[in-house]
Amino acid sequence: MSTQKGTILVTGANGGLGCAIVSRLVSAPNLRAYHGIFTVRNSDSAPALDAALASATSSHEKVLLDLSRLGNVREVAAAINAKVQAGTIPPISAIILNAGYEEYDTQRWNEDGLEMTFVVNYLGHWLLTMLLLQSMDGETGRVVWISSWSQKQVALFVVEVLFSTDSELKSPEDPHHNLNESYKEENYKTMITTDDLEPIAEGTWSATADEKTLWMSAYRRYGASKMCGVSMM
Repeated sequence: MSTQKGTILVTGANGGLGCAIVSRLVSAPNLRAYHGIFTVRNSDSAPALDAALASATSSHEKVLLDLSRLGNVREVAAAINAKVQAGTIPPISAIILNAGYEEYDTQRWNEDGLEMTFVVNYLGHWLLTMLLLQSMDGETGRVVWISSWSQKQVALFVVEVLFSTDSELKSPEDPHHNLNESYKEENYKTMITTDDLEPIAEGTWSATADEKTLWMSAYRRYGASKMCGVSMM
């Protein structure tokens, strides 16, 4: 049986912010009592994470997780649930959804035909969280979703959509957008309608092929995927 206080899962653990989170988890005295599950897209090539764990003495494991492959998400979640049920690791105290994906000069889709930014930043994380709820600590378990200024003031718009007759989720009015003018055009001022997520899921909203600047389309898709995450929360 596990003797740890709980389990903390971090996605995107090889990135800059992910490594900073992991470093804190394995070094802070009050956090070393937790078992860490640190996920990476390529477990054989995660030098930053390996460096962060080099001197770690706390219980932890590095897990391969490709959020763009929903079958892999299901496999990883099933394996974690089985360990919790068997008592090999303690119930989950926190899920930190940190992994992020953004493209600049191209646009890709996963094996299911879903746009990569949408599926990695939102759908894969959503599925992982839903599948792991059964293993969460029912009293103290938490889900933390790392967001972005690309949708900084989205919470207001989510509330407006949920509690009004307005069926459209508008793009956020963050000052940074005034600098890059990503949402200046009228057709990009609405990201999501409550009854139609397919344009974002399929990558036809803000498609790279329709964009002259290349990076703006990617920035908008990234913002939309982050908005979906906040809406989920």
